Amino acid sequence: MKELYEKFKSLTKADLLLNENLSKHTTFKIGGPADLLAIPHSEEDLKIIVSELTKTKTPYFVMGNGSNLLVSDKGFRGVIIKICGAMDKIKIDESKVFAQAGAYISTLLNQCAEKGVSGFEFFAGIPATVGGMVAMNAGSWGTSISLFLKKVKVLTKNAKTMELEKYECDFGYRTSKILQHGSIVLEAYFELEKKDPQVIKSRLKEILKLKSSSQPLTYPSAGCVFKNVGAESAGKIIESLGLKGESVGGAKVSEEHANFIINTGNATANDVRNLIDRIKGIVFEKKGIQLVEEIRFLGFE
Repeated sequence: MKELYEKFKSLTKADLLLNENLSKHTTFKIGGPADLLAIPHSEEDLKIIVSELTKTKTPYFVMGNGSNLLVSDKGFRGVIIKICGAMDKIKIDESKVFAQAGAYISTLLNQCAEKGVSGFEFFAGIPATVGGMVAMNAGSWGTSISLFLKKVKVLTKNAKTMELEKYECDFGYRTSKILQHGSIVLEAYFELEKKDPQVIKSRLKEILKLKSSSQPLTYPSAGCVFKNVGAESAGKIIESLGLKGESVGGAKVSEEHANFIINTGNATANDVRNLIDRIKGIVFEKKGIQLVEEIRFLGFE
C-alpha cells in the first residue's frame, strides 16, 4: 500500500491518509481503519487513482460523506476513495443546476434558496453529497433526487468518462445502474423551478423543524436503516412491534423514529449488525415481512 501511496502522491493532488480510521468519515462514527484513504481534488486525480487500482487489482470502495454506510470494526483492506469536501463546484443558471459529486446537499440547498430555485427542499437535513444521493437515488418523504435529474457524468470501472441521460440510469427505489455497475458520479445536471427565495427559505426551516422533532438528529446514525415495504413505512412496521428502544451494546433503535439505529456513544459495528439482524428476525417472525437494508455494509465477511 505504501507503493500506491507514493505513486498517488507523485501523480495527483489528492489528500492521502494511510491506516485512516473510518469512524472519522462516517455519520455513524463507527468503523475500523482503511489501508489507504484518498480524497481526489479533480476528475483527473480520480481517473489516475481508479486506473491504477484497476490495473493492480487493488480492492477499493467509493464513498461520499459516509451517511448511508456501516463500516466493520476491522475496517477495509484496500483503498477508500472519498468524494467529499473537494470536487464540489455548484453553478445555478435560472432553473438549471449543475453540481459536482463532492458538493454537500446542504450547500446546494442553501445556494438554490438564495437563487430562488425550488425542488430540493425535502432533502433538508440529509448529511449527504450530490454524488452519493444520485448514485443510490436517495430522497426523503416520497421524493427522490432522480425526479429532478436531466443527465449525469460518470467514471466507469475502467476509468472512462460517460454522460448518461436520466432514462439510461435505470433509477429505482434507492438504486440505479450507476450503483449496480460500480460507476462513480462525477457531476450532475438538474432542472428545477423558480420561486420566491423567501418562500423557499421558509419551507426549508419548516421541513428542518419537522425532521428535528421526528428524527434523532443529535445522535450519530446512518439515517434510515431499512427500505420501506411498498407503501408501508419500515419505521411504522418496527414501531408496531414495540421495538423502539431495543438495543445491543451501544446501538439502539431510536425512540423518535424506529427506522433509525443510533450510536449512543460507544457502539461497535457488530452491535449495529446484531441489532439489525434482531429487528429483521422479529419482523419476519411476527409479520412475515423480510426487511431489506437501505444502508450499505463495508468490510464484513
